[in-house]
Amino acid sequence: MPKIVNHDDYREELLDRSFEHFARKGYEITLRELARELNVSTGTLYHYFPSKKEIFKQMMSYISHKQVRILVERLKRTKNTDEKVKNMFHYILANEKFFQNIIFLIIDYYRQNECKDPDLIIKELSEFYRESISEQLQISDSVIASTFLSFTLGIIIHRILNPSAQDWDEQISFLRSMLLLFPSTSHDLKVA
Repeated sequence: MPKIVNHDDYREELLDRSFEHFARKGYEITLRELARELNVSTGTLYHYFPSKKEIFKQMMSYISHKQVRILVERLKRTKNTDEKVKNMFHYILANEKFFQNIIFLIIDYYRQNECKDPDLIIKELSEFYRESISEQLQISDSVIASTFLSFTLGIIIHRILNPSAQDWDEQISFLRSMLLLFPSTSHDLKVA
């Protein structure tokens, strides 16, 4: 009897497994190399995705949504914004390699595309992360949410540059203090 394949599940599995290989080789990985690493034929990849660019775009979206869903589940148990900020950063620290790889891949994609975002991959990811921050921290001001995202990216990059830095908690505390300055975010934040 032929094996029944759920094509949506298999496509997601390919996207999930592709991340490790893109992270290791960068955006320049060829479709042939990716197929070999995934132990599938290039025809299989073409069956699910029209191009490497499309695999990359869907992969970045899929894994970002997956990580945010996991974080949201953890944050559901948290009542106030102050605890959510702490838990969000501790989650990022616990999954630091993943978030570093996301940044590396975004930079590599941007560099490989002559410092442009022709398929709006970076723009869409940025908007997704900003909207997720707004929703989870109940920040209605998009500038504040964008600043929070920028600060978060800065911390991740800082830890790439200085992995032995011990000021993680101080930086989180500083960000929480900054959020206190804005009435729309300060309703349940405390200064550490």
